[in-house]
Amino acid sequence: MATGSFATSLNRPQRHSHGTSRLFALAERVQSDKISGLIPSGSALEAAVELSASERNSSLATCERDGRNKNRAYAPSKPYWNHEKRMSEPVNTSRRRMAIATAVVPGAITGAAVVAPFVATLAPSERAKAAGAPVEVDLSTIKPGEKVNVEWRGKVVWVMKRTPEQIASLEKIPASQLSDASSKKSVQPSYVNAKTRSITPELVVMEGVCTHLGCSPTSKLTPGELGNDWLGGFYCPCHGSKFDVAGRVFTGSPAPTNLSVPDHKIDGNKLVIGITPDGKEA
Repeated sequence: MATGSFATSLNRPQRHSHGTSRLFALAERVQSDKISGLIPSGSALEAAVELSASERNSSLATCERDGRNKNRAYAPSKPYWNHEKRMSEPVNTSRRRMAIATAVVPGAITGAAVVAPFVATLAPSERAKAAGAPVEVDLSTIKPGEKVNVEWRGKVVWVMKRTPEQIASLEKIPASQLSDASSKKSVQPSYVNAKTRSITPELVVMEGVCTHLGCSPTSKLTPGELGNDWLGGFYCPCHGSKFDVAGRVFTGSPAPTNLSVPDHKIDGNKLVIGITPDGKEA
């Protein structure tokens, strides 16, 4: 009987220290012996057994109560986030707009800083213009009798304002002295005059490249500069080709054709090289 009571006490939940457990186990055994009649009633040993049993029950009750309180401590009675309260509060729109602006404006500035250089690269550079893009020339800065050089597609293009005397000299040169008087074999747009090789008589636009081997002729615009019958024009120092003020080549010159006339458009005081009068790019 004592052994059974002692085993039963060991199966109960042990929520106390090791020393206290041994004391409770001893009290269980003594209580069992008392029931069996081994401990006389009214003795001092019986009183000690009763006291031990009382203390054991009190201790077990305390442990159970502490365990319930401990579990309750981890279960909050009210939620930390009161969703209904937050939804009922008014929205501060000014503060929201300020937050959005703070986030968007720096991003927009950064985006513009990144896009601007990229867009700038889309514009034709000076080298691209020289390589093929149309080139504009301000005609108001050119005086009669003057010639300016413009680079277009890697070539030198002459833009010259002829004087009335130079225009008249074109009529004085016999066609027999010219290798291609009507420019049928030469590079020349159909919209220019065949004799003056220009849209307007006073303004001539032609490439300053000899059609022989690509040398650059020099200006010999003064009459008589290359002989008594010389009315003015251009001379190639490489192999002696001669051209009049319209770029027409004289017979006996190594150059087979006249100086080339590129597509161009005149709009008031603005000349555009590389585009036709109807706006088509060459």
